[in-house]
Amino acid sequence: MAQLTSDLSVPVKDVADRIGSDAELSKKMLEVVNSGFYKLAAPASSIEEAIQLLGYKKMCNLGVGLDLISHFLTEAGGPFDHARFWERSICHGVAAAAITSKLPSDLPADVFTVGLLQDIGVLFFVQYKPLEYGSALGVSKGQSTHMVLAEQDSIGVDHAKIGALLFRKWKLPKLLGDAVLSHHYYEADKTPARGIKTIL
Repeated sequence: MAQLTSDLSVPVKDVADRIGSDAELSKKMLEVVNSGFYKLAAPASSIEEAIQLLGYKKMCNLGVGLDLISHFLTEAGGPFDHARFWERSICHGVAAAAITSKLPSDLPADVFTVGLLQDIGVLFFVQYKPLEYGSALGVSKGQSTHMVLAEQDSIGVDHAKIGALLFRKWKLPKLLGDAVLSHHYYEADKTPARGIKTIL
């Protein structure tokens, strides 16, 4: 998916067909598109129509983000609130894209993907380290400790680090992975990822 949508010369219909071949991804994308976050005048009834309404790049970024997210369990169950997590993630992505569009900068268009996936490391913990992550949550809430510090203490690594490693594994741009790596900390430096971190 990421390779297909990174080539802007690919016809819209080809992208729509690729997304449409995955019924679950197609359903999820249309749910997000029609959820109110994008404030469409009328709901989109197909992926191709959604691309026409939102634009190629926005739909590609949404598709990439949701496609990568599908690597993890997304069904509700246990103490973790998946629905709230997804709602917050989508808000992050939409807000990051909206802020970027208002700035006279050369920040990458796929900042939406960074906003959407900035906490993907949390899902990694929920799926692969549920007991340790539960312990970190308890420490964070019980001792008013920053979640990143609680994760480092309970698991040995925080979700931002895991997120950056996943970005590298998925071969996403290093700039985006660097932003995810330190999105909880604003550093007064001039690194390329600084602008994205400020938005996140």
